[in-house]
Amino acid sequence: MPRVAVVGAGISGLAAAELLRDGAEITVLEAGDQPGGNIRSERVGDCIFERAANGFLDSEPAMNALVRRVGLEEQLLPATGGTRYLYLRGRMRPIPTKPPALLASSLLSPWAKARLLLEPLMPAGPDDETVARFVSRRIGRQPLRRMVGPMVSGIFGGDPEQLSLPACFPKMKAMEREHGSLLAAMRARRASAEAAAGPAGHLHSFRGGMGTLTGRLAERQVDLRLRSPVRALERLERGWRLRTPGGAIDAEAVVLACPAPIASALLAEHDRPLAAALDAIPYAPIAVVVTAFDRAGWRPPQGFGCLVPRG
Repeated sequence: MPRVAVVGAGISGLAAAELLRDGAEITVLEAGDQPGGNIRSERVGDCIFERAANGFLDSEPAMNALVRRVGLEEQLLPATGGTRYLYLRGRMRPIPTKPPALLASSLLSPWAKARLLLEPLMPAGPDDETVARFVSRRIGRQPLRRMVGPMVSGIFGGDPEQLSLPACFPKMKAMEREHGSLLAAMRARRASAEAAAGPAGHLHSFRGGMGTLTGRLAERQVDLRLRSPVRALERLERGWRLRTPGGAIDAEAVVLACPAPIASALLAEHDRPLAAALDAIPYAPIAVVVTAFDRAGWRPPQGFGCLVPRG
């Protein structure tokens, strides 16, 4: 069988290695001292702390197939439902899920609500534009700042001024293209504003945290080498040679599942335009803060979570 080297043992590298293992001899190289990348679940007392992603949406067929493939269906844990809140002007305010409720809420000013009602009259835009430009053009700047911006940060950890609408929310662009208006599309589909604009699916994790998935994927790898950073990538007549502190590894194919700056450095001598494109990818800074409370005498908030607008 051909040999494939996978650089990086985060969720991308481990998933790629899992899907390739039936037809190739796989070697996974990880610079750190444990697999999983940023995904890491830690148990402290009775609590499970997530260092990064705390769930995934079950609307992605590939993810569901991966969970089934590694036999983790019984470990799935769906998120409990509840109201989502927006923290605005010193108060937690419920986020409406339908246009009439939004018009009756205190999230938008009277002028912003009037502008929202003009949405069906707005012309269609280009095929590709930023999330911010699309939202501003269709429903105005205040909904962008107060609602869509926090939603985008919550989902992607990114800036709506930089993110591509068709890449992040293809459904919104399809609604404009097919119906000429978001409000008209929502009426036609009898969908809520949240379901129409945001990602579909229900949030899930695992009973032992998201690290359950990366841990199972790592267990299934025959040749997983930790503390093995790839220092250089050399092209051979047939395949590649990877230079690591433990020696050279030859492979017919290489999967780069490492951070973009590392991939850029490895490819600099082989494909400068690609290396430059990788080097230009921005990474959003994210901090994860975990708090724990004693159950005794404490009433948990009746909600799913809250978002806070920038500024």
